[in-house]
Amino acid sequence: MIRNFEHRYRAVRSRDARFDGWFFVAVTSTGIYCRPSCPAVTPKRAKKRVAPTTHPRSRNFM
Repeated sequence: MIRNFEHRYRAVRSRDARFDGWFFVAVTSTGIYCRPSCPAVTPKRAKKRVAPTTHPRSRNFM
């Protein structure tokens, strides 16, 4: 698993589908979770958290 935030951010910026299911991206300004390959605009680094799951208990990542 990718542990470093910078590596995860690069996977999201490049929309690398190989990392789908390894982690999710939580966008703090909208409360939305995305897969690394999400086609939406990549959120700014400051508005983004990495979460291991989309389960409600992981909301502490927001």
